[in-house]
Amino acid sequence: HIQNGAVWGQGQFKYGKIEFFGAAELSYTRFWREGNLQNGRFPDNSLGKGEVFSSFNYNLKGGATYKLNGRNYFYINGNYGTQAPFFRKAYVSARSRDQLVDGLTSMTIYGTEGGYLLKAPKFKARATGYYTRFLNGFYNQSFFSDNAFAGDDGTIQSGFVNFIMNGVDRQHMGMEL
Repeated sequence: HIQNGAVWGQGQFKYGKIEFFGAAELSYTRFWREGNLQNGRFPDNSLGKGEVFSSFNYNLKGGATYKLNGRNYFYINGNYGTQAPFFRKAYVSARSRDQLVDGLTSMTIYGTEGGYLLKAPKFKARATGYYTRFLNGFYNQSFFSDNAFAGDDGTIQSGFVNFIMNGVDRQHMGMEL
């Protein structure tokens, strides 16, 4: 079950050769797992309504464009905000049990981009640089492994593995022409 609501607004302003915009979004996300079958491997946390996760998030964006003339434009944009985790990735294994990833929180995202635009009659060009940072994310991957577990007798056994990393930070940066 996923419940999500959001409100947002944006303003645009023009002053001669300069244009600005600002935007804000507030959102609320709430979700929980409803198990319809009792799993034999997880009999105590696979059937019925599970733990509810809820998160209040926000996002702020802004930018400006300077029009040197009718063909040459310079711009810069930025954002800062939070994002709720995706339902599908928030559980260790949603198909088999109600177990949220430990320490599950919203991810913080901020970034900026800036560049130059040329709008000539027969030629258009764009040069852009960007930088985005994602903080406090997590990585959740499930896979089958032929040598996943050591049995009680010391033999190697195969099985399904849930691999999760918390506190994952990422950054994307680059230039485009």
